[in-house]
Amino acid sequence: MGAVLPRSLRAPLCRCDPARPPTLPTLVRWYKPPRNDGIDVHVTKGGTVDRIWAVNDERFTTPKNLHIGSTDAEVRAALSAPSNVAVDDAGKTKPRYYREPGLWFYI
Repeated sequence: MGAVLPRSLRAPLCRCDPARPPTLPTLVRWYKPPRNDGIDVHVTKGGTVDRIWAVNDERFTTPKNLHIGSTDAEVRAALSAPSNVAVDDAGKTKPRYYREPGLWFYI
């Protein structure tokens, strides 16, 4: 993503001691009301960040300027056809997965 994490968000991630990694996968969330916008970070059992995603926050963009609020047409124009499309009937979304460059979008 194109944004750099602010110091207030980086600090908790830096507290992972490589000599004592988490024993369980951990999900860390930074959301602010009233829209519950912010980011999620998934940390593996070994203490490695393997996923970062933005939720309702337009400040985070990809190098191709895709962001929260981008349309399906904009995503396809920038990245072509997705590697996989799933249907989430419960959430009423259609996640689009792109193996390269390792992105997914919920439309």
